[in-house]
Amino acid sequence: AASRLNVTVTNTPGATHEAVAELAFGLLLGLARSIPEENSVVHQGQWKRFTGRELCGKTIGVFGLGGVGQEMCKRALAFGMTVLVHNTSWSNFHQNFLEQANNVFSSELFRSFAPSITRVERSEEVFRQADILTLHMNLNKSTEYFLNRRTLSMCKRGVYVINVSR
Repeated sequence: AASRLNVTVTNTPGATHEAVAELAFGLLLGLARSIPEENSVVHQGQWKRFTGRELCGKTIGVFGLGGVGQEMCKRALAFGMTVLVHNTSWSNFHQNFLEQANNVFSSELFRSFAPSITRVERSEEVFRQADILTLHMNLNKSTEYFLNRRTLSMCKRGVYVINVSR
């Protein structure tokens, strides 16, 4: 249809992966710290204490280890989180990223909260262990309906889900 209408359509991989990861992490911070609720209450001229949840020490499951998933992992590690990664395929590219990230965050500087990143081959294990799930996958036959009643029933009660997938 675009060709018929003489409209140019392009693909720009890597052009927005940092911005999308920042959005996803911003959404996570908003959920964890109850920022939208607190903002609404203050704008109504009221004050109510919201305690929220700390991210440090929590486990985040990252589904999809492309550009956005990698950027999400970096941010989660910087917040002292344990990162579990599940990707439908695995290559030296993915393995090198994990090794480099673990090397950086094994520094003395981060010892007080010891973040780590681990590959998990079975998605069910991520669902069972994670406090937070983030989805960064392309839509295809194997990812359509990825989250459903069965997969969500495996999750911890109160799990946060951030979906910025395509």
